[in-house]
Amino acid sequence: MAKAVSPCAPSDALTALAAHLEERGLTRLYAATSGHVGVLSVEAGVTVWTNGKVLCWRIGGAETRLPAADPVYAARTLIRLMGGARA
Repeated sequence: MAKAVSPCAPSDALTALAAHLEERGLTRLYAATSGHVGVLSVEAGVTVWTNGKVLCWRIGGAETRLPAADPVYAARTLIRLMGGARA
């Protein structure tokens, strides 16, 4: 299981989040980083952005911002908001 990370490089934040999403059955994840920003495509219409400190996404017009230091909580919250039973 991936561990929580403190503010870090966007690639580290996305790697940790992706690991927890994969544990919950989301396996078609695509990530890219460039400098101080990273993006993770989770499914159609759901994209997570990070600067290594905060994870951000928008579902149904509502924006969610959570600390990148807690990828477990972020993964559970994201899946719940997506309406999944994987949390």
